[in-house]
Amino acid sequence: MKDISTLLSNEKLKIANMRARIDNKRQMSIMDMDIEVNNIDISSRLQSRIEQIKDVISVKRLK
Repeated sequence: MKDISTLLSNEKLKIANMRARIDNKRQMSIMDMDIEVNNIDISSRLQSRIEQIKDVISVKRLK
């Protein structure tokens, strides 16, 4: 979470909403975030950068 928060802060982006839960069976946490972005290019770049963070398994953009 810290790495993602730092990335968003560096990009001057805001988390509009966040939900987190623990999946004990798979031993992982799952975070859903609504992040305010101005255009699709920023969204694509952000998704790519989050995917590069250690221990991030997947990043999905919902419409």
